[in-house]
Amino acid sequence: MDQKVQDVLERPFPAELVRTRKGSFGKELSYVEVAHYIRRLIEAFGGDWSFVVLEHQVLDTEVVVLGR
Repeated sequence: MDQKVQDVLERPFPAELVRTRKGSFGKELSYVEVAHYIRRLIEAFGGDWSFVVLEHQVLDTEVVVLGR
């Protein structure tokens, strides 16, 4: 992988983009909304990337997606 691309992908997201929510068993989960990941991928690869949903589950309070 090109070093510039790797640097973009490994750069931490700013703290103000990190959100939290309650998870299972009283745990607090941290996440970054998908739009910020998409912007990061566009920055790293331009339009030369894709995402395919392999599986998904709709639960009571969330949707879980496995993708490639």
